[in-house]
Amino acid sequence: MRHAVGVMELAGGADLATDPRFADRHARVEHMDELDAVIEAWTARQDRWSLVRLLADNGVPSAPVLTVHEVAQDPHLRERGMIREVEHPVRGRVPVPGSAIRLSETTVAVRPAPALGNATTDILSELLCANSDTIESWRRAGAFGGER
Repeated sequence: MRHAVGVMELAGGADLATDPRFADRHARVEHMDELDAVIEAWTARQDRWSLVRLLADNGVPSAPVLTVHEVAQDPHLRERGMIREVEHPVRGRVPVPGSAIRLSETTVAVRPAPALGNATTDILSELLCANSDTIESWRRAGAFGGER
C-alpha cells in the first residue's frame, strides 16, 4: 500500500519506510504501537493544516479533525445544508446538524433539541401509566434531578 509508505517516509525518512518491522501490512500491524508512536511524535510537531497540505502534496489522502465550533462554521457544510441555523427558545440562533436525506419534493425539518425534561410527563404517563398527581409528587421529591 503506497499511502502507508508515504506516511512513513514523511514521518521518519527512508529508513522508517524500509524498516523490516513496517515492510508490509502484516508487519505494520504486528508493530502497530511502535509505528503509532513514531507517527504521533511526528504529527504532534506539525501544524494541522500544514500537515494536511503536506500529506495531500505527497499523494496521501487525509483530512483534519475539526473542533465542534469549526464544523459548525464550515462554509462548505453550511452551503450544502449540513449545518443549519435554527431558533432556540433559550439560546437564540444556534447551528444544528442538517439532514443527509435529500428528497426532491420534500424538505426535512430541522429544529433545536427539546429542553431537558420536556417530555418527562408524557413518557412517564405512557411507559409507567403514572397519573399527573403521581408524576408531580415525584417531581417535588426531586426524582428528576437534572430537570429544569
